[in-house]
Amino acid sequence: MNIVAMIPARGGSKGIKDKNITLVAGKPLIVHTFEAAKASKKLSRVIFSTDSPRFREIALENGIEAPFLRPPELAVDTTCVVDVMAHCVKWLKDNEGYRVDQLVTLYPTSPLRRGAQIDEALDAFSKSDSDCLVSVSMQKHHPYWSLDVDEKGHLSHYFGKEHIFYRRQDMPRTYEQNGAIYISPPENIKKMDRRSMTENTLAFVMDEQSSLNIDDPLDLVLANALFEAKQNAAHQE
Repeated sequence: MNIVAMIPARGGSKGIKDKNITLVAGKPLIVHTFEAAKASKKLSRVIFSTDSPRFREIALENGIEAPFLRPPELAVDTTCVVDVMAHCVKWLKDNEGYRVDQLVTLYPTSPLRRGAQIDEALDAFSKSDSDCLVSVSMQKHHPYWSLDVDEKGHLSHYFGKEHIFYRRQDMPRTYEQNGAIYISPPENIKKMDRRSMTENTLAFVMDEQSSLNIDDPLDLVLANALFEAKQNAAHQE
């Protein structure tokens, strides 16, 4: 079976300038995902999808395939990753005659995701009858704690008083996508919505640390702190 990982990273970023190559633990952010993909024992190939020649060079320097530059129309703020997935699969078929059986999408904004977790997700998906797999983590802020502010500035419980809980353990569990791992056979990509899900999606639950997603400068501070803590723990063993 041809199991291909695709790592998508466009050149532009509004939240953090050049976010995908910002240094985290002394390495460009995308390199952490390169290393996780290379640590996987189940991936047949790892393909980097970018519109940036600069990013492409970093991928090649790290032993990652980057056989194409993504078309400009697939590298704008409104681009849906489902279209990027389909483009990668089609390019490999049209230009190399290579058939992708499973596509594993790994966002580079998850630097603490590990190769072993990629393999665990693939194992879980292979045993299911789902269309696709999406990695998730427990929500830090439960929806029932959400508040509403009206036009006069007054607060109210967004979901009403009947959903007031004082302890998290009394609430029903809720999850959020963490952006770390997505798996789908190519024929199911067209079924996906803009969140890369279908009505038959398998959840792969990950721990809080591995689920860290780099979205703003504070996330970078936290990522660097977590990597430093891991290195210190390793030195003490």
